Amino acid sequence: MARRDALTTVTEDIERTLATRPTPKPERSKATYDLPKAIIEDVNEIAAAEEVARSDVVAWALWELVQRHKAGKVDWTGHRERADRNPRATWKLVIPGNGGD
Repeated sequence: MARRDALTTVTEDIERTLATRPTPKPERSKATYDLPKAIIEDVNEIAAAEEVARSDVVAWALWELVQRHKAGKVDWTGHRERADRNPRATWKLVIPGNGGD
């Protein structure tokens, strides 16, 4: 092994450096969605009024939707139209009032 100085080797220096580095935080899952401007503005207003993060508002809203959907309490009847421009989906959900866009 190559000597760095009289006391340590290069390998020991590297091991010591790696041991003292902070461990990286686990990656958070992130998702990006296209949302109507009016919904984004509403989320911003709610977050400001409640003094919470916007992502928390959206996460809570999605959590509630998932719970209602699992319970069979979500009815999208009359809000579906063919998703002609999306090869991954058969239907597109139309937001009532077009979401203000």
